[in-house]
Amino acid sequence: MSIVTISTTLDFVQETRAQNAVEALRRSVAVQATVRRDGVIATLPIDQLVPGDIVELIAGDLVPADSRLLESRNLFVNQALLTGEPYPAEKAAGDHASGAGNPAGASNAVFAGTSVISGTATIAVCRTGARTALGHLAASLAEKPPATAFAMGVRRFGMLIMRLTFPRRTPRMSGFPSMAPPMSREPPPI
Repeated sequence: MSIVTISTTLDFVQETRAQNAVEALRRSVAVQATVRRDGVIATLPIDQLVPGDIVELIAGDLVPADSRLLESRNLFVNQALLTGEPYPAEKAAGDHASGAGNPAGASNAVFAGTSVISGTATIAVCRTGARTALGHLAASLAEKPPATAFAMGVRRFGMLIMRLTFPRRTPRMSGFPSMAPPMSREPPPI
């Protein structure tokens, strides 16, 4: 009995230590951003960003949210995650951008999940979380895709084969003789 108690206690202690170590590791590798709020510069986890925050980006940073460029200097961003384009896109601050709604054409915007290859930038956060281009992409991947014409054809063909193999019984029509022997309504003799 004492061996079981000692074993259970040791297992509990080791499990608690392992969970604490995992949490500490998660906190240390969490993606963070350098944010300027109310004139104070702070480093915050990206899940605490809100629209309107001003974020500083340097080479090697992940873009934390869909944002508009306020200032930039020799900024090149890898957008392959969103566009599939293997080459970095040059970005520059400006009031007007061609194709601002689409990541491939927005020259004065950067998008969550992309990475800064070179240069520096100051950005204003516009959209965070599921409202970002990356969030929309993730939501579309989670949805069940519509059935293709091939899949619908296979399903119809399968139903046709099933109907031919197992025909439905139709009710007896009046006026036609039945193939089944007549049933008597009298109880069987004892």
